[in-house]
Amino acid sequence: MSSRDFVHRTRQAFPPGRVCLVLFLVGWIGLSLKGQEPGYRDIAPQGDGFVAVGSGGRVDRLDPKGRLRSTSRMGDGTWHAVLCHGDEVWLAGEAGGLAHVAGDSIRQVKTGFRDDLLCLETFRGSVFAGGDGGRLLRTVDGRASVFVDLPVSGSIVSLSATPARLYAVTREGFILSTADGSTWTCLDFNRTYRGYVKPCRFVRVLATEQRVVVLAEYEEGGPVALYSTDGDVWTERPFVYQDGEGRWQRSGQQPLDLAHDPERDHYVVACSGGEVFCLPSCTRCNTSHRISDGDLRGICSGNGRNVAVGDGFETMVLFL
Repeated sequence: MSSRDFVHRTRQAFPPGRVCLVLFLVGWIGLSLKGQEPGYRDIAPQGDGFVAVGSGGRVDRLDPKGRLRSTSRMGDGTWHAVLCHGDEVWLAGEAGGLAHVAGDSIRQVKTGFRDDLLCLETFRGSVFAGGDGGRLLRTVDGRASVFVDLPVSGSIVSLSATPARLYAVTREGFILSTADGSTWTCLDFNRTYRGYVKPCRFVRVLATEQRVVVLAEYEEGGPVALYSTDGDVWTERPFVYQDGEGRWQRSGQQPLDLAHDPERDHYVVACSGGEVFCLPSCTRCNTSHRISDGDLRGICSGNGRNVAVGDGFETMVLFL
């Protein structure tokens, strides 16, 4: 069975002959794609389906099989992150774009700066948004946003929370966490683990009740995952696997997003070059599958499925 047999692929285009809702957010239009290919950037489960967002202001609702239910355009820029919380949807994007969608109502939240927002998470009743320039915002009653002072200056590229703790990582290799949203601990990973783990650039953090996983890329190239049970001591897990002939190989793709499949208790990584990399509990049982020709920029697990999205507005349901 080839890697392409593990996936059902759909390219989501604006359907011909179909009326598409076009919503323009004041002050958030006409922004560039910064050289990236048009396509999806993130996906999250909601209800029995999914919400995928990306370039050109696209906000698409997908059915359980990853097929397009409805499509909207909210501005002309790129939405980098989507967070679904019950019936509500939060969007974060270029030039400080932050929006809240509830049913047919859409509201732009004033953030007060022009740096890109790259990630979203909800924790203790607030929505947090992180981005370039070390910016971390916290909503107050879902409306206003306030700056959170952090002891780092790098870009906040990812947020993830358990009921007890919120985690943030910077591209430059810092791991931050808080139990109350105000007081933060900070670990300079590359400095602390110098001589033990090669220097890394961080991509994502994903926290569950059992462990915290940071998805990273070695500065010299190649993906790596860092595992911890308490957020203090970290273990390196390289992306090595056996090919179809039983030879050990190392992935050379760029890691772009990370999801946890709770039913199988394994991690699924979306990578450049159309690669999906699976990290099960068995450290010698990693697998690699090339399922697309374009980069896979977002992945999530929900409704019993793992769904990846990427360049060209492709949606791929994975059977792994």
